[in-house]
Amino acid sequence: MLDWISNSPIVKLQIESWSYFTGLGANEYWGAVAGLVLSSVAAYL
Repeated sequence: MLDWISNSPIVKLQIESWSYFTGLGANEYWGAVAGLVLSSVAAYL
């Protein structure tokens, strides 16, 4: 019943982000987020 939830890429992304928080720490996580945001913004410029 919950297979479609656990297989959802959004849920997987949330699980990976939580593993960043618990495993690597928030600094590496937010550094990766900032890099993704900057690269996506740069694509529009």
